[in-house]
Amino acid sequence: MNGSLGGALGPVRGSWSPRACFLLTQSRAFTLALIQLLRLYLDGAGPGEASGWMAGLADPVVAPALRAMHARPAHAWTVAELAGVAAVSRSTLAARFKQAIGQGPMDYLTGWRIELAAHRLRRGDETVAAIAREVGYGSEGALSNAFKRITGASPRDYRRAASPRSTPAQAEGP
Repeated sequence: MNGSLGGALGPVRGSWSPRACFLLTQSRAFTLALIQLLRLYLDGAGPGEASGWMAGLADPVVAPALRAMHARPAHAWTVAELAGVAAVSRSTLAARFKQAIGQGPMDYLTGWRIELAAHRLRRGDETVAAIAREVGYGSEGALSNAFKRITGASPRDYRRAASPRSTPAQAEGP
C-alpha cells in the first residue's frame, strides 16, 4: 500500500472547522466512505503490517473476543473464556491476538479497562471505588495498582492533574 491512512487524510487535516467536521460525521455518506477507506487501508496492508484495534476487528478469530471484551469490560475474562467466544483454542487466540493487536488478550483487556477508568476519572463525578467496580476490578486498591503500573500515576493524582479546575499548585498537592 502506498502511504498510510494518515497520509491519505493529510491534505484535509486542519483545513475544516469543527462545525464542518461535526456535520460531516453526522451524514450516512461519510460513515460509508470512512468504512470503505478503512477497508482499503486494511486490505492494502501486507501480512503483519496492520496492527492494533482495527486489525483485530478485521481478524475473524480476534474480532469476537474483542467485541466481547468491549461489550463487557467488567467481566472476569480469562483467555479460555475468550477462546470459547472465538471458537478456537487458547493458544490459537493468544497467538492471533498478539499478531493482530500487538499484545496478548489479557494485556489488551487491562489497557482497555485503564482507558475506561481514565475517561471516568476525567469526568470527575464518580468515586475511585465505583469506577473500579465498573471497569472490572474487585477493589479500589486493585484498580489503583494497575492504573499506576500502566499510567505512572495513581487514579487520584491522575484525576487531580486532568481536572480543568486544578491549577499547577493544586495538581502538585500540599
